[in-house]
Amino acid sequence: MTTARHHRPALLVGFLLLVGGVAFLASRFRPGSWYDTLAKPPWTPPDWVFAPAWSVLYVAIAVAGWLIFTRPATAADGEPSAAGGRPAAADRLLWSLQLLLNALWSWLFFGLHRTGVALADLTALVICLSALLFHLAGRQRASFWL
Repeated sequence: MTTARHHRPALLVGFLLLVGGVAFLASRFRPGSWYDTLAKPPWTPPDWVFAPAWSVLYVAIAVAGWLIFTRPATAADGEPSAAGGRPAAADRLLWSLQLLLNALWSWLFFGLHRTGVALADLTALVICLSALLFHLAGRQRASFWL
């Protein structure tokens, strides 16, 4: 997907709104008293840390998605990818899937209190993110690090 330079800022705003909407939906499932009763390790961060940490995380997810969807796929040497659009399509699919899995986790864990299913979702998220990082390595460094 080649994007005219003048459309890129509008697309960034769109990605911020999309990911912000997903974050908003996920935030509707708050920990509450159920979470307080769980046995947690001593290194569990205090509650006040979660809102700013998730805000930064979702902004990074939005910017990474914007870069993935607006930059052409390149090979490790920076030249256009010989594989055509396949790497970019895989990157876009994996980014979209990780966003969905990310949002589902809050609903499964905090909303439904289904810790086992939430763990399965988290496992799928880690696999998806690992595959995404593998695809991005050497081709989209900024997205990789975000």
